[in-house]
Amino acid sequence: MNKEFSIPRGKTQKLFLEYLNSELNKHMDSVQGSHYVDDEGFFINKMQTKFREKNGQVALEWIIRISSAGVLENVVISSTDLVDDETQGEWVSIVNDIFQSTLCRAFMQQRKKFFRRRIFYYFGQQLDGEYWLAGARLAPIIISDFDLPIVLSMERVVALDFYVDAIDDNDAIYLASEFSRRWAARFSLLLDVDFYECPSEQVWVTNFDTRQSMRINRGYSDGPYPNEMPRKGECCKLGNYAPLTNLRFSTELLQMPSEARRFFRKLECLPTPVQDAFDGAARLYQIGLSLNKRFPSAALAYRVAAIDALQQVEKGCKGFSQFMRKYLSSEQQDEEVFEFLYSKIRSAHFHAGIFDLGEFSIQRFMDIFQDQDAAKKTYMRFKGREATRQALLNWILKILESEAIVSGNVENRVGEIAEDSVAGNGIIGLA
Repeated sequence: MNKEFSIPRGKTQKLFLEYLNSELNKHMDSVQGSHYVDDEGFFINKMQTKFREKNGQVALEWIIRISSAGVLENVVISSTDLVDDETQGEWVSIVNDIFQSTLCRAFMQQRKKFFRRRIFYYFGQQLDGEYWLAGARLAPIIISDFDLPIVLSMERVVALDFYVDAIDDNDAIYLASEFSRRWAARFSLLLDVDFYECPSEQVWVTNFDTRQSMRINRGYSDGPYPNEMPRKGECCKLGNYAPLTNLRFSTELLQMPSEARRFFRKLECLPTPVQDAFDGAARLYQIGLSLNKRFPSAALAYRVAAIDALQQVEKGCKGFSQFMRKYLSSEQQDEEVFEFLYSKIRSAHFHAGIFDLGEFSIQRFMDIFQDQDAAKKTYMRFKGREATRQALLNWILKILESEAIVSGNVENRVGEIAEDSVAGNGIIGLA
C-alpha cells in the first residue's frame, strides 16, 4: 500500500506525524525502527510494528520517505508476514482507518488537557511559598525545609505544576518537558538560582552519624504526585514577593519578583524573535549558574553571552558594551569592567580556551601578602557578575515601562526593541 502526501517541511508536517504516532500507539504491541538516506537522497524512516487485532498479531512495515527538500512524499505500508486474504483485507482496512483518523484529527487539531508535575532542584534559600504564574504553579515539595530556610548549601526540591494541551499521553510528555525546561530557565534568571532536573546517576554520600559512605541514586521520589492541579494554599502557603532589583541577603527566603507576573504577560505579546532572544539569554544565564562553583570563568562568560543574545534584537545596540551602556546608569558603568568581560572572559574563554579567573592555577591563600593580580580578578569577577545581572534586570524593567497597545493604535515601541526587519512589522503588542 502506498499513500501519497507531498507535505512540505514545517508545522503541518510535524503535526501530521504527531497525530500519526498517536493513532499507531492505539494499535501497536511493539515497534522497532531505523533510518537512513537512500541513493536518491531521500531520508527513509523505516518501522516494523506488530499490531494487536482480533485475528492475532499483524506484522507491518512502514516506510516514510522525505525528500532532500524536506517534503514528506509518501508512506509505504506492507505486511512482513505470510497472510491469507482475510487477514490482508483486515490490516488494509485498519491502515486506511489510521490515516483517515490521522488526517481528520490533524485538520481539527483535536487535543486534550493533561496535568503534569515536573520536579526541579536547586541550592540556596528555601522558596518562600507557592507561586502562580502564567497558568503554572511553582512550589516547594518538602515543607519541613522551612525549619532550615536559609542554609545555602542545602539542595531544595520544587514542583512545577501545569496543564498542557496535547494529542495523547506521549505527546503530553514531550510538551511538558519543553514547557518545564523553558520556565526553569526563566525562573533561574529571575531568582538567580539554577533550577535543574535530577540526572539519572548514582553518587557517593556520607552519613555523618555513622561515619559510613554509601553509593545511592540521586533524586527525591517520595512525592506527592497529584493527578490534577492543587488548589491555592492547599499544600503550601502563598509566597511573598519582593522587588526585582532588591538585593537578597542570605538570611532571607527566596521570593519571586513582584514584577514577574506582569513581565511574563508582556513577554508573551512580544514578537517571536524577541521572545526567543530572551529565552536564549535565560538559558545561557542558567548554564552560567550551573558552572559557578567549578568554573567561574566559564560561568561569567555565559553571563556575557546572555547579554549578547539579547542585544541581537535591541535596536541601536551593535555589541555587548553598547547594551551595557544603554541599560546601566552612568554610576554603574565601568569601561574597564566591560572590556574585561568581553575580551578577557568571553572571547578569551570561547575562542582560546582561557580560564582567566584561575580555575587551573594554584591558589595561594596562606601567604601573608595577597597576590595583587588574584585580588584584582576577584574584584573584577564580582563587578562583572553585578553589572551583567543589573543590565538584564533593567532590560526587563524597560519592557514593563512600555505602554500597551490600545484599540490597535501603537502608543510606544517597547524600549525600541526589534527593528522592522526582525519583528515583521516591528509593532509590539502588549496585553
